[in-house]
Amino acid sequence: MKKFFLDDFKYLLLAIFPILNIYDGINPFNLGTILLILVVLLEITIKKNFQINLKIGVTMFLLIMINIYTGIISNINIERTINNTIGGMISFGVLGTFLLNVDKKSKLKIFQYIKIVSLISTVYIFLQFLFFKMNGVILKGNIVFLNYSEEGYFKSIEWGRPTSFFVEPAHYVIYTAPIYLILIVNKKFFLASILGLGLIISTSSTGIFLAIILPGVLFLKKNLKNKIKFIILIVASVYLFYLIDSHLFFKTFKKFQFNMLKDNIRISGGVEIFKYLDFSKLLFGIGLNQLSDFAKQKGVLISNYSNTFLYTVISFGITGILIWNIYLYNLYRNLSKKYKLIFLILIFIQLSDQIIFNQNLFYLLLIISICSKISKGESKRSERKFNNNKCQYDFKFRECNFN
Repeated sequence: MKKFFLDDFKYLLLAIFPILNIYDGINPFNLGTILLILVVLLEITIKKNFQINLKIGVTMFLLIMINIYTGIISNINIERTINNTIGGMISFGVLGTFLLNVDKKSKLKIFQYIKIVSLISTVYIFLQFLFFKMNGVILKGNIVFLNYSEEGYFKSIEWGRPTSFFVEPAHYVIYTAPIYLILIVNKKFFLASILGLGLIISTSSTGIFLAIILPGVLFLKKNLKNKIKFIILIVASVYLFYLIDSHLFFKTFKKFQFNMLKDNIRISGGVEIFKYLDFSKLLFGIGLNQLSDFAKQKGVLISNYSNTFLYTVISFGITGILIWNIYLYNLYRNLSKKYKLIFLILIFIQLSDQIIFNQNLFYLLLIISICSKISKGESKRSERKFNNNKCQYDFKFRECNFN
C-alpha cells in the first residue's frame, strides 16, 4: 500500500514540479526540488530496489567538476559558485539520476497526470485572456499562500499576456507543447486543438511557432485528407486569435521579424562576452550564472541571460557544450521513432530560452524519458497489453501509445 501511494504521489509531483518549483523552499532549494528529493529518499528507504539514469548522472558529474574548477580558478563569485553547484547542479543531477529513468508501467500514469495539468492550465489561460480582454480583470495564476522571490513573476497578464499557473507565457508553452504534439501523434485532434489555441493566445513567439510548425512537419508524411483537416484547424485558430484581439495579433507576429529576433536577449544575449574570454575560459567557461559578474569585472554591463546552448558555452566552455551535446545525441537515439519530433521541441526551446538545469529542462527530459524506447532489459516479448489504462505496448516496436 505504501509503495502504491508513494508511486502516485511521485507521479503527481513530477507533473506539477514545473509549477511548484517556482516557489521558495529552503535556501538554496525551491519547493518542488525539496519535495522530489524527499520522494527519492523515501523510495530508497521503502523500495530498496530502484533504477538510475547513469547517462544524466555522468553528464552532470562532469559539468559539476568543470563548474567547481572554473569557480576556483576564476574567483569571480565564490558564493554564487557554491549556491549554483549545490542548489542547481547537484540537485538537478540527483533528481535526474533517480527520476529520469521511467519504467514501462509508469509512462502512461505520469503522462495522464501531465495531460490533465496541461488541460487545466489551458482552460485557465483562456479565462485569463477573456477576462482581461472583456472586462480588464486581471487573474493571476500564482498560489497565494506560497512565496516566490522574483518580482517579475506572473506580471505579464497585467498587460494582456496570460501565463496560466506559470511565471510567464513561455513557461506555459514549454509545459504544453510536448503534450500538444503527443496528442496529435495519437490523433486526439480535439484535445490537441484546445492546447494549440492555448499556445497561440499565450502570445509567446515560441508557442505560436510550435503550434503551427509541429503539425506542419508531422503531417508532411500523412495523407492529403489529414493535412487539409489540420491546416484548416490551425488557420481557424489563428483567425480566431485575430478576431479576439487584432492589435495583440499583429504585435505578437511582429516578434518574428529578423531585427526583433536578432536583438532578443533570449536568443543572442551575452554574445559580446566572447571577446573577453581567453583560451582557458573558451575551453572551460566562466562558471554557471557568472556572466553578469564577469562582465562587470571587464567594465561592461551584460544581463545574465542567453539561449541555453550559448549559455552552456559561456558557463562551461567548449568542453561543456561538447559533453551536453553528446548527452542530447544519446537522448535522440533512444527516442521512440513515433515521438522523434519531441526532440525538435527540446532543441527549439534551448535555442530560444535559458532553461539550463531548471524545472523546465527537467520537465522536457522527463517527457523524453516517457517517449523513449523501452530498455532492452524490459523489452522481452510479452502478450500483456495495458488496455485498462488505454495504453498498449507493442514490444516489437517498443513504443507506447498515449491516449
